[in-house]
This record gives sequence, C-alpha cells and structure tokens, in this order.
Amino acid sequence: MNIISVCDDKYAQHLGVMFTSLLENTKAKNLLFYIIDGGISDFNKEKLARTVKKYNNSIEFLNVNKQKYSSFALKNNMSHAAYYKLSIPELVPIKCNKVIFLDCDLIILDDIEELWKVDVSDHNLAAVLEPEFTRHEELKLDKNVSYFNSGVMLINLDLWRENNISEKAYKYLEGNSYNISLHDQDAFNVVLSAYPILTIPQRWNQRPKYILKDFPSIYYSEKEFTEAVNNPAIVHFAGGNNKPWHYLCDHPNANDYVKYQKKSEWYDYVPPEQIKMNSRKIVIFGTGNACVKIFDKVKKYNLTYFVDNNPSMWNKQIYDITIFPPSALLSEEKDNIFIIIASMYYDEIKVQLESYGFEEFEHFISGIGKR
Repeated sequence: MNIISVCDDKYAQHLGVMFTSLLENTKAKNLLFYIIDGGISDFNKEKLARTVKKYNNSIEFLNVNKQKYSSFALKNNMSHAAYYKLSIPELVPIKCNKVIFLDCDLIILDDIEELWKVDVSDHNLAAVLEPEFTRHEELKLDKNVSYFNSGVMLINLDLWRENNISEKAYKYLEGNSYNISLHDQDAFNVVLSAYPILTIPQRWNQRPKYILKDFPSIYYSEKEFTEAVNNPAIVHFAGGNNKPWHYLCDHPNANDYVKYQKKSEWYDYVPPEQIKMNSRKIVIFGTGNACVKIFDKVKKYNLTYFVDNNPSMWNKQIYDITIFPPSALLSEEKDNIFIIIASMYYDEIKVQLESYGFEEFEHFISGIGKR
C-alpha cells in the first residue's frame, strides 16, 4: 500500500500524528509512505521516520522543484506546498500505479486498507464530493458538474499519467491561480470535470462544516451523512482554523487528535496558548454565548476579569467576575496578560487590540476557532 502526503515543517507534527492514527488502525503490512518535502527540518524528518519504522514500515522523502510553483497565488495563509501534490506522478516511482493521498490535518479512525481496496481501475481517482459547492461560475464549470475535496484521494496513477492530469492542472493554474479560491483543489476539479469521478462515502473525508448539519444533499443520503458524523473513517480538520492542536478547539473529534498525539513522537507537545495561560492573567473579551464554553475551559486558570465593548455590560458580573470596558487593558503589563476573544467580531476586536499595542498570538487569540 502506498501513502503520500505533502508537508512543510509547520505541519510535520500533525503529519506524524496522522500517520500514527493510520498505523494504529490498520492491519495492513508493508506500507510505503512518501512525503513530498516542503521544507521539513532534519529533526522532524527523523521523528517522522521513527513514527513509520516503529510499525515496521518504510518512508521516503521526495524533493520537489519548489521554484516551479513559486509564482502561483497564495490565499488563506497557505504556503506554496499546497501546490506540490501536482508533482505526485513525477516524484513517485513509475512502478507505483496507485496511491492514497492524505492531507496532514487528518485523523484516521478506521482501517485505511478499506479505502485502498476500492476499485479505481476505470477512474483517475476516487474522492468525496462537496455537496454544497456553488462556485461553478467562478470556475466556469457547468452547473451539473460535481466537485470533490482533494484532501483524501485514491489516485490511479497509471490513468492519471496517461491523461496528463497534473500537467493540465499546472497549465490551468498558470493562467488562473489568482482568480480562484482553493489552489490545487480548484485546478484538479476543473481538469477532472472532463472525466468521471468515482465517489466514496462521506465518512472517508468528514469535514467540520458538515458535522451536525441537517440539509438536503443531491449527492448523499441522510443516512450517509449521519454515518459520517457518528462513525467517521477519516476526520478532516479542514476549513477555517479550528484545529485540534489548539487548546481551545471545540471540534467534537479534537480528543482523537490528542489521543494519537500522545502516542506519537510529539507526545510532549503542549499548545503554546496553554503555556501562556499557565503563567499569565487571563481576560475574556466578550460576554455573549461564546464566552460560556471558553469559561468552562479557562476557569481553572487565573481568570481575572471580562471586557466588553457594550457599555451596558460594564461593572456588571458574570460568574462572580466583573466586566470592564476595553480601556481597562491599557493599564496592563502586556507580557503579563493573555486575552481570549469570545466574539464573532474577531477581526474588529483584533484591530482594536492591536491599536492598544497587543500582538496576535503573543497577547491574544480567538476562543471560538479562529487562529
């Protein structure tokens, strides 16, 4: 079985945790892991190698021509490593005729061999569709064309190479990378709209925006969505920044990440915000519904007071703790305070705090998913 991922040093830990979850949940033997190296340090490469070898499997790091993709657009804090999966057919050995591609921000909860056994002999790939896709006009796609998520793909490399899929996607990006939203995923979908896609159940790529959401689907039944929520094979922490390696993550599968992180080479990882919370005064900015969940997680720390932009809340108390105007923060020593924003107006409050001299991540974060 062949597994391939793209990774830079920032995501090396998460790739290691993903590999650990995969290896803990499969009975398959002799797995070969390929990693397209987007700038992984030697230290983390050694950790990744130990992760795989611990389960008696092998790993190979692949060098990509980074310059080839350097002119493509970047959005949503992505790096150019987002494009490197286009190089999969040229980097893996020609004898490799099938491969499972996995993003780094995944947790595998079922035996990956089930996915490997899917018959893609007549398809370029098998993937999970996005049921709420509405950007047909942006990508100039026919309204009836389906759109898949590229975070989990079972690729028929023989057919992929024969149809020059990566080359066509690269050519498309040369003229369109600044006009589209989702990098390689959009490019692959445009190119592969000319070919039939083998769709696989949602449980093989459960994304946050579909969890506990009740809506009609033209691609999947309600039963299938329920299974994806209650019995996911792969949990994909995609979209936004509510990632399970953040202490305040409220994703329902965040504990699964922590479980496998503790079994990985990164067992001693502690979220940086938790370290700061252990040594500083805590202030929660916002007193609406969002602060309830945050309070339950931070009440054991030195929670000093609340602040709110609403004057009608000033000098009142919640949880026996006083609410002050934001100006109260001006008298604080900045390196002795950590502010958690409990508000949907994160961007506006971010600007406000920066005007006070506070720095994002160093002095404040969002407590409701945005990092």
